Amino acid sequence: MTESTESTAVILANVLKLSPDAIANVSEQEQLSIAMDSLVVFTEQAKRAQELADKAQDQTDAALLELEECRRQIRKLFDACQKWEAIANDLLAQLVMATRSPGQSERVH
Repeated sequence: MTESTESTAVILANVLKLSPDAIANVSEQEQLSIAMDSLVVFTEQAKRAQELADKAQDQTDAALLELEECRRQIRKLFDACQKWEAIANDLLAQLVMATRSPGQSERVH
């Protein structure tokens, strides 16, 4: 077995979780075939993992955009509530003034 073949055997043994002796008994041609098959499988798994990561990133981006829109809407609602509160306070003050008898002091107890 050449040094290159021994290196391939060690790598394959680690990747396939086999003993180096088990791979060492396999021909160099068969080791290369196993290595190529493993590479194809790992490449497909890596592509699938990347696709899932991309999809997750897209979903995260969409959720962040939706969250930002919700924040804008909440801010608008908060601003509108403050305006309505000011109007209500003004109307309440007018009501208090209108319901006072003419001789009543301006201070309400």
